[in-house]
Amino acid sequence: ADIKENFFFFGNDEVGGMQVTIKEFTKCTPSREAIETLVKISEGAVSLLVETVAMLNGGDEMNTDLMQVALAFKEVAQRTGANVQGVHHVTKESVSKYPPTLQSLRGGGSLGDAARGVVIMVELPDNQYSKLHITKIHDAPVFAVWNVKASYMATHPPFYLRRLPGPVYELVDGASEANGSEAAQGRLLQYMRRPANAEGWSLRQMQDGCLKMMIERRDIENVLASLDGQGIKSVSSKTKGRSGPEHSVWVLDEK
Repeated sequence: ADIKENFFFFGNDEVGGMQVTIKEFTKCTPSREAIETLVKISEGAVSLLVETVAMLNGGDEMNTDLMQVALAFKEVAQRTGANVQGVHHVTKESVSKYPPTLQSLRGGGSLGDAARGVVIMVELPDNQYSKLHITKIHDAPVFAVWNVKASYMATHPPFYLRRLPGPVYELVDGASEANGSEAAQGRLLQYMRRPANAEGWSLRQMQDGCLKMMIERRDIENVLASLDGQGIKSVSSKTKGRSGPEHSVWVLDEK
């Protein structure tokens, strides 16, 4: 409730086209007008998030010009007391290099060097899911969040977020979420125990609902086979009063 009351968003109508640096010929300097605008809208704020650095930078993505961006943010922070954060992109090359480092930031390194803290969010590579005991789900990618720099304290261990439709991000705990087939079996059984699923599900329905069970679509058949006679069973669709061609329906079989 406190966040909703004290959260303010300034879009294009208020600050459209604003750049915190101006470049004339070869010289890049902070924009006084932009700094004064940021100071004014940040009055009383504890945190200011601006994005993206590329859009706010009137110069190039070289060391000297990005340093001017850092200086502009620093002045706003000093004058308002707010924590100023800038959203910046990583390089295309860094996507294939995991884990990310301070050198993953796009452009010259001066921006990362000047920052007091840097957090990088990247999509988790396919070869990391099993290592972290995280379930890979179709259309629900997991992102790794790495604290690669912290000037005044120890860096925080990485954590992981799954992007669900909405979009909504949920925290992923590999230790408790997935550890091989047993965890997938448990999630499927838990889902089948819901009253709404008492009439059972066909294979097609389960594959379409794999996101809800946090099981990869291609693994549904194997999980069902491993549970056949050990918690669920397959019955004919005719016994459940379903129309259309006869097919198998999976129902709970817990004594």
